[in-house]
Amino acid sequence: MIKNTMTPIKVILAGLVAWACFIGAATAQEKPTTEGDVTFTAKGVLPPPPLFFTAEVTSKTTVSATKINQNIPITLKILQGKPELLTLGLDGAGKIISVKGAGLADWAVRTSADGKQRFLDIKP
Repeated sequence: MIKNTMTPIKVILAGLVAWACFIGAATAQEKPTTEGDVTFTAKGVLPPPPLFFTAEVTSKTTVSATKINQNIPITLKILQGKPELLTLGLDGAGKIISVKGAGLADWAVRTSADGKQRFLDIKP
């Protein structure tokens, strides 16, 4: 009896493991008897990997009768890609007075076209 099955295969690319499923016809008696290799051939130049980063944020807030100050250290880790611009979402209407750090070329606060969202753009 033939039935549709999903057969998972493991693909190893540059040390990363990806799983793919192929749908095919197989009988209940069919079982793989040996392991095999899957070979991919790439032609041309591979595109650069997309930017992938993490941001760790802590906040220290000082409250007085006349103002509220926040010091917010941010640790950015680039896991993949080459950043030209890192963008972080901002909540609230507070004013950003300064952004400092090693490797920081420039920064700016940007507002979305509809004016509902603000972003901190960091240029390393």
